[in-house]
Amino acid sequence: MKLLVYGTLLKGHYNHRLLKDSKFLYKYQIPGYTLYTTGAYPVAIRTEKESQYITGEVYEIDHLTWGVVENMERYAGYKSVMYKGITFFEYKDWLKATTRFEHIGSTWS
Repeated sequence: MKLLVYGTLLKGHYNHRLLKDSKFLYKYQIPGYTLYTTGAYPVAIRTEKESQYITGEVYEIDHLTWGVVENMERYAGYKSVMYKGITFFEYKDWLKATTRFEHIGSTWS
């Protein structure tokens, strides 16, 4: 399966180790989303603006890796969504993200 990552799973960040057996495919942008940050990690929020997007890295992952990543993301308040055959995680609490977190746009570093 293809997984887009945009935060702590990115190459060079602390959770990237979870993707050690996965193959990097390409960078990709998903329209209709924007990023907010908690200070420690980003959250993707759906917008109505196709001109807004998130940028991330797409990996081919196996079922074992999916299970580990999905458990981590769900525990942190995310849900999995799919866009053109690519799975990524959207933050579930839109109101909390937009009122308590800082808006950062399309990329987290």
